[in-house]
Amino acid sequence: MWWVPLVCVVAGCFSGDWQKQYTKAVSDHRLDSQFSLLHPQPVSVAGGRIGVRVPRVFTEQVDPTAPPPRGRPAFLPDVPGFQAGFEFAAAAGAPPAILALGVVPKAERRREDVEAAILQQVRVADAKWEGPRDETARSGVVGRWKVLKVPGTGEVWISANDDQEFCNVLAWQVGQEAAAALPLEAIAPLVARSLEVLPPPLPVDQAPAAAAPAGG
Repeated sequence: MWWVPLVCVVAGCFSGDWQKQYTKAVSDHRLDSQFSLLHPQPVSVAGGRIGVRVPRVFTEQVDPTAPPPRGRPAFLPDVPGFQAGFEFAAAAGAPPAILALGVVPKAERRREDVEAAILQQVRVADAKWEGPRDETARSGVVGRWKVLKVPGTGEVWISANDDQEFCNVLAWQVGQEAAAALPLEAIAPLVARSLEVLPPPLPVDQAPAAAAPAGG
């Protein structure tokens, strides 16, 4: 009967591992359910260095060469490092809901200068940056963001990591007509958590060679 305690111990270990796996699976399912509000594939901007998933309600992407105000919030016609804009018409005759993406390399401009440039355009009494606040990405990486709220109109999110290579800007315009489809309190943090900084692409001469066909 010496093996009975051993079996109990082993069973306990398996039970503990199963509980951990189950807890993780439930957590991942809840997280995936939240991200289902976004398009499954990220939008690639800044030469492929930044990927971000946008809400499913956005079906029209504005080319970065389009002149303002297309793809930019009315309160921020000059989005620093503007890369792309997305529009959603919530009601006929109403201003479109907008998400504008901006990417400014740290080597070109300091984050503090980007913040100041945005504040100069957002002419709202007592407007100020809030935060920084931490948002954990799907990968587990924690990103820091500062938020500028424009009452009744939208928000501007700007990445504020100490060691960031890019200063990323997410500028939202969401009026009352679109608030039900785009609740910023829930959707803005989700988009921020979806943003990823990707490694630079390999030069052509350093790209992995294609595998030779079998039997060749």
